[in-house]
Amino acid sequence: MKTLAQIREHILSLTAEAEAIQALCQAENREPKDDEKKRLDEILDKEIVTAREDLARAEKLQTIKAASLAKHGIGAEHTTEGNVEAKKPSIVPANCKRHGKLKAFKGNDGERNAYAFGQWFLGMLGNEKSKAWATDHGYEFRNCISKISRR
Repeated sequence: MKTLAQIREHILSLTAEAEAIQALCQAENREPKDDEKKRLDEILDKEIVTAREDLARAEKLQTIKAASLAKHGIGAEHTTEGNVEAKKPSIVPANCKRHGKLKAFKGNDGERNAYAFGQWFLGMLGNEKSKAWATDHGYEFRNCISKISRR
């Protein structure tokens, strides 16, 4: 099953395709050809309707899943794709040592957040075990390196 983001992207691409056909006809100052009319009808009458039904179904499922998770006392978090996933509790292992008072991580979840950040950071540095832990607990790894130009 496609995610909400994938379904929305599909609807946008179908809309863009239909707009491109219309723009081409306007630019050439003509009516759509038979194959263009056929494709517009497929997009507007079938594919977008189906995609919107899929979107409504996926949103309903997401709502039901969130309610079910909340009912059972499991925290839920929204991913960047719009899906609701159970937030896996991350427990700081007993053998994890801290040398000093936490400064950057405050509150009740300070220890857990510090540990999670450490695992994510080690994963970014290439530690496969830490990367697997972070991925299992819902943390993402993205390539965010860009060129810096000097003048």
